[in-house]
Amino acid sequence: MSKSVYIGSFEDMSGKAAPMFGLMELATKKYRKVAIFRPIITKAKDKAIETVLEKFGLGMDYADTYAFTMDEARDLLNAGKHEYLIESVIKKFKALEKAYDFVLCVGTDFKPATAAFEFGLNSDFALNTASPMLLVVNAAGQEPEEVRDAVLMALGQLREGCVDVLGVILNKSSLTADEAKTVAAELQKQAELGAGLGVYNVPLSACSGESCLMTKIQAGEATVEQAVAEFTAAVDGAEMLKRIEGFQTRRITPKMFEYQLLEKAQARKMRIVLPEGEDERVLKAADDLLRREVAALAILGDEDKIKADAKRLGLDLSKAQLVNPAKAANLQVYAETYAGLRKHTGVTVEQARQTMADPTYYGTMMVYKGDMDGMVSGALNTTAN
Repeated sequence: MSKSVYIGSFEDMSGKAAPMFGLMELATKKYRKVAIFRPIITKAKDKAIETVLEKFGLGMDYADTYAFTMDEARDLLNAGKHEYLIESVIKKFKALEKAYDFVLCVGTDFKPATAAFEFGLNSDFALNTASPMLLVVNAAGQEPEEVRDAVLMALGQLREGCVDVLGVILNKSSLTADEAKTVAAELQKQAELGAGLGVYNVPLSACSGESCLMTKIQAGEATVEQAVAEFTAAVDGAEMLKRIEGFQTRRITPKMFEYQLLEKAQARKMRIVLPEGEDERVLKAADDLLRREVAALAILGDEDKIKADAKRLGLDLSKAQLVNPAKAANLQVYAETYAGLRKHTGVTVEQARQTMADPTYYGTMMVYKGDMDGMVSGALNTTAN
């Protein structure tokens, strides 16, 4: 059973606001706790979100309703942090999924110049939140063949991206009822989805006209109530909710799998020592683990050098314990323990001190003494070491 649905599009002016209000009306009547979530909003204050929170009384904190602004998302992508973007969206969404009975996800506000870019992003978000997509298409002034071809192209791209499509909303439609039925039959056949693809024809009206509905609402030229009434009059709400609830996916993306592993690790936060603090790869991995709050880390090596390398690489290791084994306060205790364990080979305490100054031996002793739960090594040292 799906607890979410993703309203997406592949073009600007598709009119996602009317389906958003309509679905929110249907959901709040059926479920006790409903959330709205937009992975990316255009500006820090999103009028669509603010309107939904006010009109439907969701009782959500505004900060929980979105993950990034478009500028923030673009900066992350330009910095090569696509994975972090997806991970952050999954984390925000999963928190809502746990706390609410139903989550209505709404895609980005498309701009003509970035339509292809945004379509790809929305596909990634729908896929990695396991939310089936309701594809909204602007069918205003379009001939049946034009609508069919545009939808088939979008469905093909979504299929390539492994995105599950629950239905298509022919929004602001100029099609007659018979034309819409013909288009629906052709889409179901050519997309090879059959009755599994719901097709909903929402006629062009005074409220959901060709201009932006949110702009009209803000100008007092339309109301949320009007938009809801027109949407629910055109769509069988009970059938749509039943279709959403009956949706199941067995897909687990690599990011979803990784999130599940990290969630388990966060629930049982272990203390891990990294003895190879002079390796930049280790420091970068440590920064990533600390940012995700996966483990409590101890990094071994020259503290000044580790701090200098972290600063040079733009890493935040402030939450890690930095230890130089050769100068550690417990070096003597560790040496005595090691000497005791190796006394049958004639190892003296002084010899043990020299051995314990080696990060690999020191890290191993940390685990042996119970000061750490585990050690991860191998970037520089072989198994033999």
